[in-house]
Amino acid sequence: MSFGTMGIFWLILAAVMLVIELATVSLVSIWFVAGALVAALLAFLHLGLWIQIAAFILVSVVLFCFFKDRLQAFFRYRHDRSGASLILGKTGKVTSPIQEHQDGRILVDGQDWKASAPQSLPTGTAVKVIGMHGVTLDVEPIDKA
Repeated sequence: MSFGTMGIFWLILAAVMLVIELATVSLVSIWFVAGALVAALLAFLHLGLWIQIAAFILVSVVLFCFFKDRLQAFFRYRHDRSGASLILGKTGKVTSPIQEHQDGRILVDGQDWKASAPQSLPTGTAVKVIGMHGVTLDVEPIDKA
């Protein structure tokens, strides 16, 4: 094959890998796009086939090893803190008694929540949020005396 033909081959390979990456968004084939573009450049510069193949492999592997984790972290969905992550560890007051096997109500940061506890807690007891299941907060009394 001529150098021009190999250059076109590498460009087609880069385009195919780019389409695959855009279809999957998995950050796997993007590295082959870069490797194929470098190999195409080397083909158009009339460098040998083995040099093109070596460059393709080297560029793809090096970019994958150095940038995959960083790019995944950058593009990873960032959750807004809400729900349990905002309420865990906060303190509140029991507004409706909590019985051992019956949920009660508590007030935390001005919001009313359904709550459960391992023991009965009367109205007015200061509690700390230690967990959440569904929309029910798990609490424990602050003064265990």
